[in-house]
Amino acid sequence: MDFRRINEVAELIGIAAIVASLIFVGLQMKQASDIAQNEISLGIYATSVETNNEMSERADIWIRGSRGDDLDETESFIFGNLMQNLNNDAFFARSMRAQLGEDVRLSTEVYNFARILHEYPGARKAWFEWQSAYQPYRALKRMPLESESFSDQVREALKSMEELQSRE
Repeated sequence: MDFRRINEVAELIGIAAIVASLIFVGLQMKQASDIAQNEISLGIYATSVETNNEMSERADIWIRGSRGDDLDETESFIFGNLMQNLNNDAFFARSMRAQLGEDVRLSTEVYNFARILHEYPGARKAWFEWQSAYQPYRALKRMPLESESFSDQVREALKSMEELQSRE
């Protein structure tokens, strides 16, 4: 075997090693991405479970508030927090999915939150009041369009649900 042949074989081995290392790096990146997505999904799920537990612990307040029954000051405060937690769960879950590149125009989170507002008039009233109360502050802080589009998407989903209900 002459020196030139040895050099060619060495170059092929070098190229194969580079290709193998690039494949390995790609697989590591894919694995890291999958782990990150799973951690985000697990975080979304854990937050949802926590919110559901809070609602269960305060079921009497949640039920009366979501029906639109009168609540005393403390109960109104608790109901408002429960509603804010539901809103935040849906908002942040949708935001995480958007960061992962998913189409979130009418995400499951938006639809499920809108369904709660559609089915429970007290919850709907509380959410619209909360949105109205914070609107001036959003304008002052010039909050990103992302937060506004969540509200718009919830309203759009509610409108679709009302139209569907009126056809029945």
